Amino acid sequence: RGRGRGRGLGGRGGGGRRYDEGPPDRVEVVGEVMHSCEGDLVCKGSSNERVPYFNTPVYLENMQKIGKLEDIFGVFNDYWFSVKLDEGVQADSVKQSTALCVAWNKILPMTRFTNPQGGRGRGGSRARGRE
Repeated sequence: RGRGRGRGLGGRGGGGRRYDEGPPDRVEVVGEVMHSCEGDLVCKGSSNERVPYFNTPVYLENMQKIGKLEDIFGVFNDYWFSVKLDEGVQADSVKQSTALCVAWNKILPMTRFTNPQGGRGRGGSRARGRE
């Protein structure tokens, strides 16, 4: 009977800690706008070595937030991504070839996806005795 167990507040993974961190201190260009589609932007990635996080905020070079990175598609050496625009930002207002940026700490090295042997990360296998 309610002895301090599970009161439905949050859950695993930190529950509800998402908040607007404000603009980052530094951004890096991750791609450019190619065209719009159904109110979203379709963009071409600018680097073969680094790829942005999913759902990370997307900024113009002047640090104005315009939306969040929704999806990444294509092949490793030629990826594209879509940006879901924030309320009040119209796809027509962002011109083709406009550079898009994300926070410098929201980018991963491509080797994380292309080199499964590099860096074990969490839950990797361990050497067990002699083989």
